Amino acid sequence: MLVSGVHRVIARPVRLARPVRLAGIVRLARVGWCFVRLEIMLVVRHALADHLRPASYTPTMLTLVLTRHGLTPRSLPEQHLSQRIDVELSADGRAQARALAVRLAHVGFERLVCSPLVRARQTAEIVAAGLRRPVPLAVDERLAEMDYGEWEGLTYAQIYERDGDRRRAWEADPAGIACPGGESADDVAARARGFLSDLLADHVERHGGDTTDTPPVLAVAHSSLNRILVCVALDIPVREFRLRFQQGQVNLTTLRFEHGVGPSDARLVLLNDLAHVRPADTTPWE
Repeated sequence: MLVSGVHRVIARPVRLARPVRLAGIVRLARVGWCFVRLEIMLVVRHALADHLRPASYTPTMLTLVLTRHGLTPRSLPEQHLSQRIDVELSADGRAQARALAVRLAHVGFERLVCSPLVRARQTAEIVAAGLRRPVPLAVDERLAEMDYGEWEGLTYAQIYERDGDRRRAWEADPAGIACPGGESADDVAARARGFLSDLLADHVERHGGDTTDTPPVLAVAHSSLNRILVCVALDIPVREFRLRFQQGQVNLTTLRFEHGVGPSDARLVLLNDLAHVRPADTTPWE
């Protein structure tokens, strides 16, 4: 297949300002060919984007709003809570959820989906009750928090004291190494990728080729799950989820799928917005 623009790259002449020796010509040719190859790859990637789309692909626009559950009685000091210790929101956590509900009251969500864990379900229910237009709330098992295994219920200090070597190995490669008796980030990414793929497929089924701003979807989940999902959606290496992103309680993070063909083609619109629970005189990014 001929790709528009590639022949121009290949045919581009190389002009020498003055005569050079044969060895110099060879070096110039090698360097030049590296740049030519890079430019060809970029041109081909963009020119063939339409041809790489699956036959079933239908352009659409999905806006996914992510949030994390509110505080629990085991949040201070922070403990590793995943799927085994299922705690409710604290009074402060409920207040956070109500603040989020006020912030989102005017938004016409198409639907809400949440983790099966109590702290996420309660946050979702409080938000849903505050919306001006009622929307259905569904539970999706794939939004459960990373399984921390033997580290469940422990603080960071306790883990370093009891299992420091394994913890440091995991922190160096959380994608490839599982928490002892639990999950790796790659395990969680597989769940997140499946969730996004199904969400996109359902959105296309509901809206077809409508590329206008269709109603957003709100997902209520957890710190690690959300950060790994963002990595998947932005095609960032999953092993970097702890280094690249933060997810505060009841934050707002927004991903928009409008140009790509799959779960890793999102555009980041908003990240870890906590304006609704921050005092007015505090630094927004601290």
